[in-house]
Amino acid sequence: MSRNERDYKDSLFDSLGVANKEKIHTQFLSWFFNSANINNGIKIKFLSKILDNQPIDEANNSEITAITEYESIDLIIIIKDKNFCIQCIFAFENKLKSTLHSNQLAEYYKVLNNKFNNINTHKFLLSLIEEPKPDEWNSLLYEKLLEIFEDKDLLDQINGDDKVFITEYIKTLNNLLLAKSEFFKRPDDFKDVLVVKKSDLNKYTELSNLSDNHCVFVAKYQLGTIFMMNFIREKFKDIIKSKKYEFKETHGHPLLDIVLIEYDKYILQFQYQNLTVKLQLISIGGAALSECLISKFKSLKDVIGYEKINEAKNNKKNYISLSKKIEENYSELGINVLTEFDYINNKVKKIETSLEL
Repeated sequence: MSRNERDYKDSLFDSLGVANKEKIHTQFLSWFFNSANINNGIKIKFLSKILDNQPIDEANNSEITAITEYESIDLIIIIKDKNFCIQCIFAFENKLKSTLHSNQLAEYYKVLNNKFNNINTHKFLLSLIEEPKPDEWNSLLYEKLLEIFEDKDLLDQINGDDKVFITEYIKTLNNLLLAKSEFFKRPDDFKDVLVVKKSDLNKYTELSNLSDNHCVFVAKYQLGTIFMMNFIREKFKDIIKSKKYEFKETHGHPLLDIVLIEYDKYILQFQYQNLTVKLQLISIGGAALSECLISKFKSLKDVIGYEKINEAKNNKKNYISLSKKIEENYSELGINVLTEFDYINNKVKKIETSLEL
């Protein structure tokens, strides 16, 4: 049965309200690999499938141990041979609703090299949404987890309560991936979810206004931000190509900054967030912009036609921007923002002249 023919099915994890918790998914995998009721052959087969059926010496292994939060790495699986020497390591950094930050994977790579030098180590970024990563790490999407857990040859070898628990987890994965599939097929139908305040997402009064069960699921589990992060990254790939840029999230909405020009003291950048484009001037190091420079920037309204002025609310006066709302059409978002980016980019020389930078 294809995913778009399935509907949401309540699982144990949904009933407990934890289906969207990264730690729960990490702990489930830890339970699976530590369970005494699931034999090592099944666990090795699972790991082999993660490696696209690359063989792992099943006959030579004696012990499989899963450890969570190992040196801040979400999950590592240690396979030891008959002499209880480490044969290989699987390391997983799990991202469900969040994205990478603070050079995480580079730091974890150093940790693994220092702790398990000369040991075969397979490193994976497990994520609901694919995102850029260092070459030393492999991508592992939740779709692959579902595919492996649904494998009849694997599932039929597990019995009793363990099989019931795994079946509940399969339902949970199906629900998450159904919501993901629907969002990317028809993002405009999720507008009400994307504009609702983050603090209101779990309120029944908000959800009761949504007639689409897919929208209700995305709102209930606060998946809109991470879905939009990937949606924007894909839609804007022609804009960010060969550009210095940064993706982040503020107030529950993805934010994209693209550097136009970097000076000694300032950065002039193009910004997109929540159907709004901006031209922003920000000081490097947080120093206040001069009143003269602020005045000159405000006069750019006549140069670029962006009417709304946005000033720093922290009294530091370390940034100022001009903004414009764009058409509320997510299907055409990439084209609309690219048009605005090209428009601003073509006016950079004129902007520099006006600011006397």
